[in-house]
Amino acid sequence: MGELTWLDTDAGHLILMPVSVRRQWSGIEPSSAPEATTVRFRWNQPNDPPSDYDRACGVDDYVGILQVGSHQAIVLGQDPLPAASRVLPDGALVVARLYTTEIGLPGRLPSIGGLDWQSVGHVILDGSRLVLFDSTEVGWEEPLFPSVEIEMAAGRYEVEHTRYGDDDMQLWLVRLRPSGLIVEGT
Repeated sequence: MGELTWLDTDAGHLILMPVSVRRQWSGIEPSSAPEATTVRFRWNQPNDPPSDYDRACGVDDYVGILQVGSHQAIVLGQDPLPAASRVLPDGALVVARLYTTEIGLPGRLPSIGGLDWQSVGHVILDGSRLVLFDSTEVGWEEPLFPSVEIEMAAGRYEVEHTRYGDDDMQLWLVRLRPSGLIVEGT
């Protein structure tokens, strides 16, 4: 399925959102998002205002969906993991490496047909580019860490995840699968 370019971070969970709303992401700075008032985790002191990074850390599974402004973002939860993305004929795939026997990161994606996918919900995309970046970063500041941009068509996408494993590697896969067209005005 082609070469993979990996994005690695030692800081925080990776997050995927439309480029157009990245400036609304507070990272580790206090958040003005109403959803931030109910976070369980605090990056800063327990009595400090919550941040969007706190919201990302509240994802209890490998993947979760958060509201960012009028859009949705996909958080790759759990530990910070190296990840790569791939646009597919029927959506997109984000791959996170859990384990490999080879040194470094896999250069190619193995065949992933026949896997059992678990849905975590859906997102509605407006056709603008998506950006995968470290969730600790403050969206309105100059990025400190690398990021990856992904072109996606407008539409409704089911967000699903699964694990792939063989003798040489364990990968965690997140798929955005088209699940409906968006009719303008609805």
